[in-house]
Amino acid sequence: MVGEEAPVDPMFRDVPPYRSPELDWEAIDRANASMEAFIKKGEDAIERGEWISHADLVAELKARYGKKHVA
Repeated sequence: MVGEEAPVDPMFRDVPPYRSPELDWEAIDRANASMEAFIKKGEDAIERGEWISHADLVAELKARYGKKHVA
């Protein structure tokens, strides 16, 4: 689920994360937060039952765009 941390190998638990000074870490953090919010919104929709099967999606796309445009 969103926000869950990956397990850390005990051997590296006390090693601080390396953050290159050449990167804009605030922008990266904002992008990560935005992606997490996007994923959470999708997870919430799934929990509410707001989803369709892959087969139904393919059928809808074929009806809308024709068979030659849908794999």
